[in-house]
Amino acid sequence: MNFSESSQRERWLLTAEDLSKRRQMNMDKAVAAIKASREQTEASASQGPDSQPSKKLRTISLDDEAKLSRFYQSKMQKLCKELTRAFGFKPKVQGTALTFFKRFYLGCSALDHDPKNIMLTCIYLACKVEESYLSAEEFCRMIGQDSSVVLQNELAVLQGVGFDLVVYNPYHPLDGFLQELEAQAAESSLPDLQQCNAALLSKIKASALAAIDALLMTDAPLLHPPGLVATAALRSACKGKLPFDGFFKVLAKRSSSNLPDDQLPHRMAKMAMSLAALDELGRQGMERVPDDQVKKIDKRLKACHNLLLDPDSQAYKDAAAAKASREAERRRTKLADRRAESELASAHLLGSSSAAASRQLNGKESAAAEGPPEQTPEAHAIKRQKLA
Repeated sequence: MNFSESSQRERWLLTAEDLSKRRQMNMDKAVAAIKASREQTEASASQGPDSQPSKKLRTISLDDEAKLSRFYQSKMQKLCKELTRAFGFKPKVQGTALTFFKRFYLGCSALDHDPKNIMLTCIYLACKVEESYLSAEEFCRMIGQDSSVVLQNELAVLQGVGFDLVVYNPYHPLDGFLQELEAQAAESSLPDLQQCNAALLSKIKASALAAIDALLMTDAPLLHPPGLVATAALRSACKGKLPFDGFFKVLAKRSSSNLPDDQLPHRMAKMAMSLAALDELGRQGMERVPDDQVKKIDKRLKACHNLLLDPDSQAYKDAAAAKASREAERRRTKLADRRAESELASAHLLGSSSAAASRQLNGKESAAAEGPPEQTPEAHAIKRQKLA
C-alpha cells in the first residue's frame, strides 16, 4: 500500500478549520461532562452534614491546551532521541509517536486524558509499530516511570487513533529527495547543483531533519502529505547553502507526471503556497513554551480534569468497581438463564423419549395379545402342497 491509498490520506488529512472545530467540540464535551459529574457529586455530598457550597469551575482554554500539547510533544522528542542514542532506533519512531499523540487528541481533550501519561503510551506503541520493540518495563525503567501508567492507557490510545497504526512519515521521502539531489548534481543536469558534494549534502540532511523536527511539533502532519512536509524541510535546509528552485521544478514535474503539461504551472503554484504555509508552521514549531506557563496550565488542568477518566482518582475507581459489580451481576443472570434453558430442554427431551418408549412397549403388548396374523386361503393351499 502507498500513501495515496492509505487510511492516513483518507481519514487523517484535514483542514485547519476541521481541526479547530474538532478541538472546540472536544473541549465543550469535556467541560459538559465535568460539570455533570461535579453536580452529581455535589448533590450526593449536599445530603451530608458537612456539605459546602460548590466552587466555580475554572477550565483551561484551547490556547492553554495547545501550549500544553506542544510542551509534551517537545518532551516526546527528547525521549525519542534518547531511545535513538541508547538503542539505535530510527527517526520514524519519533514521527509515529507524535502522530499518534496528535490523532488521539482529535477525539478527546486534555481535560479527559492527561497528556503526560498519554505521551508515554504513544512512544511505547510507536516502538512496537515501527519494529523497535521495547518492553513497557524496560522503557519505564529507563525514564523513571511506572509501567502500569503506560499499559493502562494502551487500549484508550489504540481506540483513540481508530487502530490506524500505519504512519507515513516525512523521513522516507526526504531520503529519496536527497538521493535524487545527489544524482542530479552528479549528472550536472542542473548547473545550480554543480557545487553540491558529499559534505554539503551531509549538512543539508542534518538541517532538513531539524526542520522536520520543528514541523512535527505543529499540525503539519495533519494538514499536509508527508512528501510535501519533506519538500518543505529540504527547501528550508537548502537556504543559504544551495539553490533550490531548479530542483523544485524537477520534483514538481515528477509528482505531477500524470497531469497535462499546461496544468503544471498551476500545480507548482499550489505547491509553492503549501510550502509557504509549512515554512510558517516550521517557525511556530521552533518556539518553546516556557516552563512557568506550563506549570500554571497544568495546575488548572489537575484541578478541573474529568475524574471519571483518571485511573488514579477515587471517582474513577468507584465507577470501575460499580461497573465490575454490574458486569458480574449480568454474568450471573446470564448463567442462571442458560441453566434454566438447559434444564427445560433436558426435561423436554426426557419427556419425549419416555413417551416414545411407552408407545413402543404398548405396541408390542397389543400385538402379543392379538396372536399371530390370520392366514389367507391362498396361504393354506401353498402349505398343503409343501406337505404333500
